[in-house]
Amino acid sequence: MTEISRALMISPSLMAAKAKSMMHLGDLVNNSVSSRMKKTCGLLLLLFLIFLCVWLLFQPNTHHDAAEEIKEQINQDMQDLIRLISSLSDRIKAVEVKNEVVVKPSSPSAINNHLSPELQQAIEKWLSYHIKDAFMLDDKGSGRLMADKMADFALENQGARVIASRCSNTYRGSREFATLFGFTILTVTVSPRTVIQGRAPLLPGRCWSFPGAQGTFAITLSHPVRITHVTVDHLSRYNTPTGSINSAPKDFELYGMKDISEEGTLLGTFTYNKNGESTQTFQLPNPTDDLYHSVEMHVLSNWGQAEYTCLYRFRVHGKIAST
Repeated sequence: MTEISRALMISPSLMAAKAKSMMHLGDLVNNSVSSRMKKTCGLLLLLFLIFLCVWLLFQPNTHHDAAEEIKEQINQDMQDLIRLISSLSDRIKAVEVKNEVVVKPSSPSAINNHLSPELQQAIEKWLSYHIKDAFMLDDKGSGRLMADKMADFALENQGARVIASRCSNTYRGSREFATLFGFTILTVTVSPRTVIQGRAPLLPGRCWSFPGAQGTFAITLSHPVRITHVTVDHLSRYNTPTGSINSAPKDFELYGMKDISEEGTLLGTFTYNKNGESTQTFQLPNPTDDLYHSVEMHVLSNWGQAEYTCLYRFRVHGKIAST
């Protein structure tokens, strides 16, 4: 019994020792496994980094190849587009040639044969004024009003003066008003000087007017002139409230005077067209080498205004004696 008891008493201690040794062995195994896992993970991480570096190293070549492919595709599309445009251009030219063969434009003489003599004359007169008289082309081909390309010898600032004794009376309604804060403080009667002061732009009512449809306007020129043209400026019909300029002069005569005491020499008869340009220049029918110091404008009629006729601006063009 005693031995059995001892054996029983010894076995627990042996079991404890064995258990402790087993735990120590487990810790050694765990440590060994943990060390291997760490090494394995480190190796895998190193392989991943190597793979990433290799991928990044060859990545630019991939982009370059893709860019080259895109560039080649764009070039091919551009070539296709150029060929398409060329084909369309050839087709358009073929259609134009076909149309020229099928429909030939009529010659001016053929068109004129279908117009009445009166209509032909009206067209020629219109073209003569609007192209020849109203405009001149300079060396560069740009169009400009003829009056603006010639000196104005009827300009007051250059020495021209109104001959009041040979001008018609001023219409009683020909006035300008000076205002302050909306109140009229001064009323000034517009004199014939307004016609030669060269004000621009022309404003409605800023003109000299005389009673009725007939009157005279006379000035001394700034220089003795061989007169070649005269210009009449009037307010454009588009700038009037009614859309008409019935107070504009219609038919008028121009007389040249070498002295203000003489009657004057008739230089031409002209017609201001109310449906034409606001600035209209007229060439003397028979210009001479005579020098004139003064001119007188005889207005024979206007465009329907019975009470008065307005003159906005009058110009005289020509060459002075020294030239």
